[in-house]
Amino acid sequence: MTGRSSGISWLMLMKEIKQKMRGWLQYYGIGKMKTFIQQLDQWLRSRIRQLIWKRWKKIKTRYRELIKLGMTPEQAKTNANTARDIGELPIIKH
Repeated sequence: MTGRSSGISWLMLMKEIKQKMRGWLQYYGIGKMKTFIQQLDQWLRSRIRQLIWKRWKKIKTRYRELIKLGMTPEQAKTNANTARDIGELPIIKH
C-alpha cells in the first residue's frame, strides 16, 4: 500500500489508506483502540513523509518544497542536501 516505489497518485493513495483504516477500525472494534490508533497514526505519518521525500528526488525540488513548508532558505538548503531520512529532519511548523 505504501511502497516507496509505487507510482500511484496522491489521491489514490489517500483513498486506499482511508479504506484500509476504516476496515481496521471495524475489525479491531473498541478493544485496545487508543493504543492501536496512536501506533497506526505514527506509522502512517512516517510512511507518508518517506513517500514525499522519495518523490522529491532532486535537491532543487526538495529545496523549493521545504521553503513552501516554512523553512528559511538557509535551513532548506542544508536539509535538502542531506543524506538523512526525512524522519530525522527538524519539524516544520506551519
